[in-house]
This record gives sequence, C-alpha cells and structure tokens, in this order.
Amino acid sequence: LRLFETASKCCQVTGDVVTLKILSEQIERYAKTFSDKLNSKYNNVVALAFSSKLPESCSSAISVLSELGEELPDSYAEQELKFHIKQTKIILEGYTDQELIGFRRMDDHKKIMAMKFYARLLTTYQMIKPDSQPIVILKMVHLSINHGMSPVSPIAFVFIGQLLARQGHIKDGYRCVKI
Repeated sequence: LRLFETASKCCQVTGDVVTLKILSEQIERYAKTFSDKLNSKYNNVVALAFSSKLPESCSSAISVLSELGEELPDSYAEQELKFHIKQTKIILEGYTDQELIGFRRMDDHKKIMAMKFYARLLTTYQMIKPDSQPIVILKMVHLSINHGMSPVSPIAFVFIGQLLARQGHIKDGYRCVKI
C-alpha cells in the first residue's frame, strides 16, 4: 500500500496513469474489503484529474460514490435547486457559529471517503460542469451536518458560503466562509 501511495504521488506529478492503473489492479485483486480499495480508487480519481482526463475522473468518482451509497442527481431544475439551498440555509441557521466550529467529528470511514470523493468532484466540476457544483456542495454540507465534520468539510462551507452570497445572502455566505 505504501508503494502504491508513493507511485500515486509520482503519477500525479508525471501524469503516468498507466503505472497507477497497474498498481491499482493489484490492490483490487488482493484487497479483502471494499474499504481496503477506497484509497486506491481515490488516488486513481486524482491521477485522472491531474492528467487532464476530467470527464473520466468525474465518472470514476460518481461510480465510487454510488458504491458508497451516495446518490448524486445529474441536475436540479432551477426552482428545485433554490428550494434545496433554502432548506440548507434554514438548517445552518439552527446552529450557532460556535456549535458548527465545535461540531462532532465524522467517524464513519466510508462517509469520510465519500466527502473526499465529493471534494474532488467539486473541484473538477468547477472546470467541466459548473452547473452541477451546487448539488455536490449541498451533499457535502448535509453529510457534514448529519455525520459530523470531516477534514474536507471546510471546503463545503466555503463553497456554500459562495453559493449563498451569489444568491444575495451576503451575511449568511460570509458566516459560512468564516466558519
């Protein structure tokens, strides 16, 4: 596994996805559980993104999220999206800044990995599918509230803050970014 992680970092720099794929296949073959394969799958998604294979990176991330039980709609109608943003804003208003800052930590490994895949998807969508970004942002915020804060939850709060500010809720957006 350590060899894979080292090779993965090298592949991200050089774009050598072929080597990473060969190592990943070994992990897929010999890993005992799905959880054992998650880091390998994540590194593959990252390597695809770094090698400018953004659609493939997105497709792989969505596939793994589905295996993790995370359903991601392709899109929302504008009214539906506004409704979901409003509902999320209401949920966040139910917490003080200090409650959100001191929120419990996420301890479910699969949910933590789902957050990592969502974060990767979020940055990739920024370039190839910006209209789908809000869906990912909302999923990340809801996972953070329902299952605790993960190491990538701050990314979700920055993006939800940006989303709220774009809709004219500057004060609420600033609050989320500050948290």
